[in-house]
Amino acid sequence: MTIVREEAKRWQEASGGKRVKTDSRTLGQLTRSLRGLTHSDCRRLVRGAIFEDGSIDESNLPEINRAKFELMNLDGVLSFEYRTERFANVAGMKRLRAWLEKRREAAVSSNPAAALDRPKGVLLLGVQGAGKSLTARAVAGAWGVPLLRLDMGALYNKYIGETERNLRESLRSAELMAPCVLWMDEIEKGIGAADSDEGTSRRVLGSLLTWMAEQRDGVFVVATANDVSALPPELIRKGRFDEIFFVDLPDQETRAEIFRIQLARRSIELAGIDTAALAAQSDGFSGAEIEQVVVSALYRAAAEQAPLCTVHLGAEIRATVPLAVTMAERVQALRSWAQTRTVPGELSAREPAMNNEPHAFSSAQLVYLWLAALFIASLLIADIVGIKLFRIPLPFTVLGFDAIEHTCGMLTFPVTFLLTDLINEYFGPRAARR
Repeated sequence: MTIVREEAKRWQEASGGKRVKTDSRTLGQLTRSLRGLTHSDCRRLVRGAIFEDGSIDESNLPEINRAKFELMNLDGVLSFEYRTERFANVAGMKRLRAWLEKRREAAVSSNPAAALDRPKGVLLLGVQGAGKSLTARAVAGAWGVPLLRLDMGALYNKYIGETERNLRESLRSAELMAPCVLWMDEIEKGIGAADSDEGTSRRVLGSLLTWMAEQRDGVFVVATANDVSALPPELIRKGRFDEIFFVDLPDQETRAEIFRIQLARRSIELAGIDTAALAAQSDGFSGAEIEQVVVSALYRAAAEQAPLCTVHLGAEIRATVPLAVTMAERVQALRSWAQTRTVPGELSAREPAMNNEPHAFSSAQLVYLWLAALFIASLLIADIVGIKLFRIPLPFTVLGFDAIEHTCGMLTFPVTFLLTDLINEYFGPRAARR
């Protein structure tokens, strides 16, 4: 912080008394980003950020992180990802967004609350093309921290011991860049169970598990996987990752949002395009497949020398066979496995909100609930008092007391069934949550 003040004062003197524009949050991120560098390197980077436009804002942080990565010679199997994303460009994933937002301060703060552990990371499991890699980029972009990508395939070396050394050096480099997001793309390809590599993959797995259990430097791991059967059980047990999220194929509402995002990214007006109809036609499409529909439709429109419209997009949808059809059995098996073993990244239709607001019954359900409650309460009161229900002489009673008593007993079963159904509807979505 002393270096920042000195360089800010120097710029103020050179600019005729103008003050450097910044805020405390950005300054905190800047000082954390400079950790591990020499004084001369820190001074040079701070001076470059201030003298460029007289301010220190979030736009300076990616360049400083990139320069730090290069100055520390951290290149190798670990790469610095210059391009991150914003969650505004990620359709759906509302549950995952809320989960990450709750842990943001603990992950990026230099001094998190004493009662809070730093989050370790998440495993994103899902269908190919559903947006796992995009989500990993968006985590770093949303938190404003560097994104490092660990190439699991490049870890391996033909010489004995070199593979494990590559992993240790990569993890040590990630610690020097902390706080950061460490993206392990297709992790199953690097540490999947294999008996033909003389135990190398098992040693790599052991080193990784030890590091995940011991590191406290603010490295948040985002691992992505397509094939859960290739992952060892000791990696996916609770405690290795904070949570395992399943990135499923988008629903109709999310598909419409993906169409809008992809069209807006290419500066295409949405006025003449029916995204709702396109979303209905593209059932079973992943986000990547929808993007390719837009790309192909643009080529089709260009060939016809016409502006892009719903007809072009619809034609490309009909011409595309999605992976959910080509590999239907494998995709369905993965979705079935994840249904009760992972947390869905997106909210289901039965869960319209992430908060703890009480479940809203319909008016008819409330009437039935009150009637059932009154019926059961009357039976209990009658039993406590010691009288038989309906044992009062009524002039219009023609069935007789025994028939009425028998009818009340018969009503007990449907009333109980109704209450059970209402309770299941109220608590069912909550029981499914973790």
